[in-house]
Amino acid sequence: MSRLGRYTLLRRLAEGGMGSVYLAEIQGAANFTRRVAIKRILPHLARDPAFLSKFIDEANLMVQLHHGNIIGVQELADADGELYIVMDYLPGRDLKAVTRALRQSQRLMPPDLAAWIIAEVCAGLDYAHLKTDEQGRPLHIVHRDVSPSNILLGADGEVKVADFGIAQARGGLHKSVTGALQGKFVYMSPEQAEGQPLNARSDVFSAGLILYELLSNTRPFAGESETDILRRVRAGVHQGPEALRPGLDPGLSALVMRALAYRPEDRFESAGVMRRALLRYLAEAHSEADARALSGFLHTLFPEGVVPEASPPTPLSMDDALLLQLNGLTPSSRPAHVEGTPSALAATLSRPALTPSARWQPPEAPSGQWTPSGQRTPDGPPGASALLTPSGQLIWATPAPPQPARLSRRALLAALGLITLTLALLWPRPARVQFALSPQGLEAPRFSLMQGEALVEIRPGARLPAEEGATFCAEAKGYPRRCLWFTLSPGENTLRFELEPGLYLRPILDPPDVPAQILIGEAQIPVTIPFPVVDEGKALWVRVHAEGYISDPPELLWSVSTAQPRFRLIKEPDMGVSDAGARVEDAATAQPQPQPPAKRRAHTMARLDSAPLGAEVRCDGALIGLSPVRIDTSTGPRRCEIHAEGYLTATQRLERHQQRPITVTLRRPIPLTIRVERGSAEIFIDGARVGQGVVRDHPLAPGTHTLTARFRGEEIARKVIELREGERPQTVHLNPKP
Repeated sequence: MSRLGRYTLLRRLAEGGMGSVYLAEIQGAANFTRRVAIKRILPHLARDPAFLSKFIDEANLMVQLHHGNIIGVQELADADGELYIVMDYLPGRDLKAVTRALRQSQRLMPPDLAAWIIAEVCAGLDYAHLKTDEQGRPLHIVHRDVSPSNILLGADGEVKVADFGIAQARGGLHKSVTGALQGKFVYMSPEQAEGQPLNARSDVFSAGLILYELLSNTRPFAGESETDILRRVRAGVHQGPEALRPGLDPGLSALVMRALAYRPEDRFESAGVMRRALLRYLAEAHSEADARALSGFLHTLFPEGVVPEASPPTPLSMDDALLLQLNGLTPSSRPAHVEGTPSALAATLSRPALTPSARWQPPEAPSGQWTPSGQRTPDGPPGASALLTPSGQLIWATPAPPQPARLSRRALLAALGLITLTLALLWPRPARVQFALSPQGLEAPRFSLMQGEALVEIRPGARLPAEEGATFCAEAKGYPRRCLWFTLSPGENTLRFELEPGLYLRPILDPPDVPAQILIGEAQIPVTIPFPVVDEGKALWVRVHAEGYISDPPELLWSVSTAQPRFRLIKEPDMGVSDAGARVEDAATAQPQPQPPAKRRAHTMARLDSAPLGAEVRCDGALIGLSPVRIDTSTGPRRCEIHAEGYLTATQRLERHQQRPITVTLRRPIPLTIRVERGSAEIFIDGARVGQGVVRDHPLAPGTHTLTARFRGEEIARKVIELREGERPQTVHLNPKP
C-alpha cells in the first residue's frame, strides 16, 4: 500500500491509454472509511501539456455530470505536483470482462437482459448529450469511446458509463482536431473512422455495436489489424444478429440494425429515443429484466465472485528487465562467494528506482537465523550480514576490505552486447513516406502528420519510425483536408488519398447544352460555375437566365446540405402573328411579313413556409429546396409535398397565379403498435393494409382512425381510436369478435 494525498492506494483496478485506476480508501473520524476509485495520469504523459490538458478537461467535464448511470467524479486533487481524479467506486465487473467470460464459456446472454443493459447505457448517454451549462446552452457532449471496457456493472445490478477522457464538448480547454482518430476502432462509427465531426448519433452507433456483441458474441467489425478494422468500419457492411443467433426476435434485430445504420440520419434520433425503443421491446416481450436479474446473472457467470479479489500479476516491463541486467553487470566490492544475481541484488537494494515492477517478497525467515534488516544474529558468523536468494537460501556475507571496482573483459563484452541488442530492439527502424493523390495534378498539395492534437507539416520522402500507426492528412487547393490512419512499414510507404472537391455550387440544367447565366442572391449577381461556397450555413437564392427559355422552377433556395439545384429549361412558345390572309402571287418574289416582338409571360410567385423551417419541398415530383421557398404558379396549379425528419409529410396545393404566402405546420407522428391474437390475420388502418399479425411503431397523424383485422377476407375485429397531439406511443390489441 502507498499513499496519495489523503488517500491510501489499495490495488490497481485497470490501466488505460491515459492513466491507471486504483482502488483507494480514505479514513475519517470515529473509524469512518470510504472506498473510492482514483485515476492517475501515466508518468510518461504527465510532462506532456496536451495530455495534461485532456486529463483536466475530463475532470471538468465529468464533475458536471450527475446521473445514476454515469460514474460520478468527486474532485480533482493535487499531491506533490501530481494531478489525480477521485471518482465513485462501483464494486463489480466491466462489460468487457462479461463478454470475455461469455465467449470462454460459450454462453449467450439472454436477449432481454442485453437490451435492458443497453437501455441503461442509453439513459446515461442521453443525459450527457442533453447537458447544458449554467446559462442553459447545450454542451454538445459526445463520449466517442462507448465500449465494453467503459461500461461498469455493479454486483447489485447497477449499470454505469465511465471514462469521458476523450469526450468532445463545446468550450473545453482541450480542443480536438477534425480528423483525429480517438477511441477503440472496433466500436467506432463510420463517421468517426473517417475523422468527420461527430454528434450524439455516433454514440448511438457504438451502443448498437455493443448490443450486437452481447446478442451474438461477435464483433461486427473485428479484423486482423487496425487497418483492417478501419476498412470494415468505413464500409459499414455487416449481417444482422439473427444470422448468428437463430430464433432471435426480429423486432429486436431490426432495432439493432437501425442503430447500426451507415448514415447517421437513418439511426435513432438520440440515445433517449433508442432507450424508449428498447423499453417498448421489453414491455411487449413481458420481460422481467432488471437490476436483480443482472445481479443473478453475474453471480452465475462469475462463481469465483463478481468483485475480483486482486489485479492479475504484471510481468516485468522492458525497462525493469534491462535495469536488472545492467545492475547484475555493475562492478561490486562484494566477496565472490556472495550471490550477485540481479534478483538477489534487487531484493537487497533500497533505492526505489532499482526495484522492478513485479516485486518479489521473500518468505519469512526462520527464527533466530536472520533479521529482515540484515543484522548479525547469534547463529551467524561474527561480523556477517544475511542475504536471501530467490530460492529462499540464506547466505552469510562477511565484509571484505574495499577493492577497486574492476570489470572483467567477459563482463564488458556482455554489457556491450546487451546494450547493442537493446538499441537494435528499441531503436526505431526508419520508414520513408510518399503520397499519392487522386485526382492527379492537384494544385498546391500539402501533407501533415497529427501529433497529439496538433498538425505537423511533412514533405514527401520524410523518414519516420516504422511499425507505428499515425494519422496522416492531405489537402490541396479547392480540396478540403482528408485524414486517414496508416501503419508504416520499414522502407518505402505510399499513402494514398482520394480527395473530394470542396463545397461548390454546380446547378444541373436540362438540357445541359443551353447557354445560360447563373444568378445568385436577391441582387441577382451573375457568377461563374462552379461557384465556391464560403459560408456553409447560409442558403442562396439561385436563378437561371437563358435567352428564349423559361426556367422551371424560376428560382430555388439552395444550401450545401441539399443536393445540387436542378432547373428544366423550356423553350418559349412563338407568340408572333403571321398575315394568313395575304395572297402571294409569286413565291419567289414574296417578301417576309414583319413579326411583332415575342411577348414574355409574366411569372407569379408564391411563398411557401413551414413550421419547423428547413423542411424539404417538392412540387410535382421536383425538388424545390428547403423552406422557405418561392414557387412559380404561372404555369398552372402545383401540388407540393413538405417533409422534415421526425414529422409527417404534408401536402399543399397551390392554385394558378397564386401569390398569397402559405405556412404549413407539420405534425409529429404518434407511433402505434397493433397486435392481433390470430397471427395470420391482416391489419388495416383506415382501409389501407399495413401488415399481418403485428405492426410495430406505425406512424399515424393525430385524429380518429379505424383499425380492422381480416382473416381470409372476413372482418374479425374492428376498433376506432382517437390520437391526440403529443401523445406517447401506444399499443392496441385487436381481439376477435365473440
